[in-house]
Amino acid sequence: MGDSIQVTINGKLYVVGAEESISTRLVTFIRDKVGTGTHITCYQGGCGACTVVATAPDAATGGTKTFSINSCLASLYNCDGWSITTIEGLGNREDGYHVIQERLAEYYGTQCGYCSPAMVMNMYGLTQEKGTWTDDDVEKHLDGHICRCTGYRPILAAFKSITPADIEDIDKTVCAKSKTGGCCKGAGKTVGGSGCCQRKAVQKAVTVDGVTFYSPTTTAELLSILGGLPAGASYAFMFGNTAVGWSGSPRAANIISTRNVSDLASVKVTPTEVTAGAAVSVTTLRAALQQAKSLTGFSYLQQVDDHLQKLASSSIRNLGGWSGNLALKMQDPSFPSDFFLTAVAAEAQVLLGVPDGSSTWYSVESLLGRDLTANKEVMLTLRYLPHPDNSYYRSYKVAPRNTLALAFVGAAHKIEVGDDFIVTGAPVLAYSGISSSFNRAKSTEAFLVGKDLRDGAVLQNAFASLDAEVVPDAGPGLPNPAFKKQVAQTLLYKTIMSIISEKGGTVDTKYLSGASSLVRPLSSGTQAYDDNQSTWPLGQPIPKLEAKAQCAGEVKYINDAPFSADELTGRFVLSTRANATIVSIDASAALTVPGIVGFVSASDIKGINSMQPFSPDNIEPVFAEGKVSYYGQAIGMVVGDSSAVRQAANLVQVTYADEQTPVLTIADSMATGRPSVAFDPLVIGDVDAGFGTSTRIVEGAMSRDGQYHFHMETQVARVIPNEDNFDVFCSTQWTAGAQAAIAQVLSVPTNTINVTVKRLGGGFGAKIVAGNLVSTATAVAAQKFRKPVRVSLDLETNMTMIGWRDPFYLTYKAGVDDNGVLQAIEANVYGDAGFAVAMSSAQGVGICMNSCYKCPNWLVHCHAVTTDTACNTYCRSPTTLEGLTFIECIMEHLARDLGVDSLEFRKLNLKPDGADVIIDMLPVSARRFMTRRERMNPAIRQIKLEKSLIGDMISQLEAQADVANRKAAIVVFNSENRWRKRGLAVMPMMWPYLVAPVMGFGVFIAIYSNDGTVAVCHSGVELGQGINTKVAQATAYALGCSLDKIQIKPSETTMGANTTTTGGSAGSDATTYCATQASAKIKARLDALNLPVETTWEEKISTAFSQGVVLCEYYWNGPDEIKSYGVYGVASTEVELDVLTGQFLVLRTDILEDAGTSISPLVDIGQVEGSWVMGQGLFTTEGPKYDPVTGAKLNTDTWEYKPLLAPDIPTDLRVTLLSNAPNPVGVLSSKVTGEPAVALSYAVVLALREAIGSARAEAGDSAYFQLDTPLTVDVVQQLCLSSSSQFVLTAALKA
Repeated sequence: MGDSIQVTINGKLYVVGAEESISTRLVTFIRDKVGTGTHITCYQGGCGACTVVATAPDAATGGTKTFSINSCLASLYNCDGWSITTIEGLGNREDGYHVIQERLAEYYGTQCGYCSPAMVMNMYGLTQEKGTWTDDDVEKHLDGHICRCTGYRPILAAFKSITPADIEDIDKTVCAKSKTGGCCKGAGKTVGGSGCCQRKAVQKAVTVDGVTFYSPTTTAELLSILGGLPAGASYAFMFGNTAVGWSGSPRAANIISTRNVSDLASVKVTPTEVTAGAAVSVTTLRAALQQAKSLTGFSYLQQVDDHLQKLASSSIRNLGGWSGNLALKMQDPSFPSDFFLTAVAAEAQVLLGVPDGSSTWYSVESLLGRDLTANKEVMLTLRYLPHPDNSYYRSYKVAPRNTLALAFVGAAHKIEVGDDFIVTGAPVLAYSGISSSFNRAKSTEAFLVGKDLRDGAVLQNAFASLDAEVVPDAGPGLPNPAFKKQVAQTLLYKTIMSIISEKGGTVDTKYLSGASSLVRPLSSGTQAYDDNQSTWPLGQPIPKLEAKAQCAGEVKYINDAPFSADELTGRFVLSTRANATIVSIDASAALTVPGIVGFVSASDIKGINSMQPFSPDNIEPVFAEGKVSYYGQAIGMVVGDSSAVRQAANLVQVTYADEQTPVLTIADSMATGRPSVAFDPLVIGDVDAGFGTSTRIVEGAMSRDGQYHFHMETQVARVIPNEDNFDVFCSTQWTAGAQAAIAQVLSVPTNTINVTVKRLGGGFGAKIVAGNLVSTATAVAAQKFRKPVRVSLDLETNMTMIGWRDPFYLTYKAGVDDNGVLQAIEANVYGDAGFAVAMSSAQGVGICMNSCYKCPNWLVHCHAVTTDTACNTYCRSPTTLEGLTFIECIMEHLARDLGVDSLEFRKLNLKPDGADVIIDMLPVSARRFMTRRERMNPAIRQIKLEKSLIGDMISQLEAQADVANRKAAIVVFNSENRWRKRGLAVMPMMWPYLVAPVMGFGVFIAIYSNDGTVAVCHSGVELGQGINTKVAQATAYALGCSLDKIQIKPSETTMGANTTTTGGSAGSDATTYCATQASAKIKARLDALNLPVETTWEEKISTAFSQGVVLCEYYWNGPDEIKSYGVYGVASTEVELDVLTGQFLVLRTDILEDAGTSISPLVDIGQVEGSWVMGQGLFTTEGPKYDPVTGAKLNTDTWEYKPLLAPDIPTDLRVTLLSNAPNPVGVLSSKVTGEPAVALSYAVVLALREAIGSARAEAGDSAYFQLDTPLTVDVVQQLCLSSSSQFVLTAALKA
């Protein structure tokens, strides 16, 4: 037994011993010892930010295999003898960048950059796994990464452009020891190859802190270890450790790795069986299935393989094994294992062994509930046997998104059918996701024996049987049981139709398309924008300034800073009640944990217990005081060593009293009379008169749920106390706001708080004010203990403690005259503010509802209601998003009530040239924070549209997207297909952009005399939107120097004192303006020198310095310097819906957006694409789920919360920036792009309405229906009104 293991990382050999616990994950070791380019967000394998590439011993062949893995799942001790390549080992500024890093940067595939290193490593892994690859391989490999910024399209395009020829001979990084004659003897072997510096033999056993990690190399050795364990000794097997993402680290005194067991690592494909040892990854198993599918009796393995493609992600499949997935199902029957499902229907078998060497084959199904530990049994081999020629195998997975998601309902069916379509033998109808106890529909299986599948009565009786025996689990956060019941039937219906069709039986073509699952085609995209070469670098389509450094993991985020020797870590203690009185807080047990130095709570706050700056009326406590207002509210914080705080936080005891039933929704709040705020109504004209002239009036409602921002960098703060001030590094979009909040909480002068922000890993509004919860609490701890303190939220805490985008509910009444012209709109808007109305987006929604439409009479009441939930906060395009989508809901209702084409109705009611537009006042409301004014309901402001672009833009998009012909084709498609439906919608908008009369940003520019380089410090914050790049391009253009002379410095509260928040798209706009003005002042001084034209920039600066010319300038924009305007946009999108399951594809999206004269086209295109995809997620997959009893938010991790991934975006995404459309009042003739396209994504909802409406009409209901969002798969399926009586094979049977 040894005391250490060895792992090589980027060519350097690390010896790991007792200093690392057995539970240490690879990512922790990498970040502590190697570099911080490998990031962490979820710790579950659900976001992909931790991806690295491993070259591991191949126990089956004695060689090595190279593949990408999630390092947050990999056990460090299981990597003994491995060679790991992290992003730092691939390429860098000094040694040269790798082609993958360069290509991702060139294609503008990085914005905030937090996910970029992992994206690169994923692609690098693919290039090392395969000698050649296809575009399809690239797309399928990138199936487990979240990028909230880019919308994925440029990432896919970048990686598809990489060929094997690009990869050959370009690996630049060599073994660290080779330069000094170390283990490589100067050979310069590439990292990720055959194992440079790695030791060939792994350590058989290592014991650390009473836990022993065994690494046997033969089955006999494994069984000997198992047999030698004392009775009652706890143990666990490990292959890839991927189950840690579901169930946490194994809690056992003995960990037995199967990774290196040679006789369990092989696969065998013969004409009689396909076998895979228990030490075979899912990826390797899939390769064997692909090899075997052409053999007689094994064609069904194609279906099994296709299903396993949907199991987790490529990196998890590389790391994890089939045996671990099965073991997880055995331990937790509620786990909807894709492997277990497919294996049950395939009638696969597993060989179990025991320490005496004997072994027995068991069916996979029989293992469920079996306690392997009690008998010291171990899985040895998986076996697939051939199926008869008349056996048909089908499998399906209905999940909330296309990849990396547990099944809502899964099914795998094996049915033997004779030539007469009679079911012979015993069918297997396996299901997952129904309940923890339901795995097979045995009653229905028995019924089908001997039945003719063509018989309509047989089908109906089979569906009735399924309905009776399928009893889904019900409860908070789970899909509607009715959905699961029905989908269990529709999947059997699909199977039967496909079998009959394959055997040459009759299934009407109208129904037959329902027999197959939706297949996503390869994605594609186009981007179009003006060239504008005459103004370069202004308007030049360039990657972000930081792009290559981001793709190489060289940029540093706040939590990447090394810990100082005396630095402490804080961890929040959160409430476990939603509405209750705090009786006591007892931290005594926590304080006994070694490494803990103390506990802070509200009693330690010397100033005001509120993280809301400049707002004495809006109290949002840093720590709960006297009562808790929502589940997950911060009650206190334990402070100490990073290794101790988690354990200590769990030991803090909080006693509650007077617990109330939580109010969690807008409906509950309204029903119970909870406090709310009614803002001044929008009143234009006379709605009563307008309804009097209306000949058609509609009334309706819609709700839209909230959305987690999903910034990949969670909220983080680091506060360092100095002799007379505090240095603060925190994830904020508003440096002045964070500074003021900390000062008021600590009760210190504002000028003693120094806030610095270099960059953020995303923000989307969550880091404007809500992040102050973290920075203020961290500051309280730093003040109390007089030591540096760092707090970085884990994902679950972030999602629980910090508010999301606020949910909304709308009721409306709208009227038109005989010509279809709008006469009046009356609406009530309710926004869920959470427990306090501090950051509600409800104010101003009515003002934004006018969009691009003309209506003479308006009455809109906006309300912010309160609930027992976290204080919700601004999220990308707050207020405007709600207003623009609410009016589209109303316009759609009116068009359908009139029976006219929706687009033609919209065009009829467009604003003409010269119309007045009311504009969004939310920034003015935000500005009051800075002026300490009371809540404002300011008078409506209007801007005049001298020229409305929207009509021409609609015409252009109709032509570009071939809307008329595609609509006609969809009518035909829908008439010919009962179970597949398509819809196409076109949505126009005018997104109102407002800069408040006084809303200042500052920019300081300094030019250095010795080389002419330029430093720019602006008061905005780079959070991925490209503010630094736009400022740099504008500065270089205005000064007349080359872009490479410009460097952007961190934002901070001295140069950036009193700045406004970087939000609402104003940050990039205002800072770019200020940069041009400051540059113009410097340039005027330089021009006054009257130097010859041929004078170089460097000579000009040197001369200016020698003559005493001031080479620095600060500019702060004054009142009304930056103008408000409208941003026009129009989008068309087409969807295809599987009516039987509710799954759908967005087939094509065309976006035409008015960006004026773009300052940086690639930045603007990226903003449009990222906004769209974030909005599509909002409307289709995302939203909070609560436990109605406790008030706990249930989807606070990547298992339950599902933002879109690359396989979910439009398969064809075409973005055009309107040509030759300079903005006469915009900064450098431009328009903002960061937020408008979020609203345009509502076109997906409108397209789905078309598809769902067609299905409902065939079900007998053509009436208008309310369409709330998100339109998740289960909701869509139920909206289609399908029933088993409609599940027929021919129209005659239906009749």
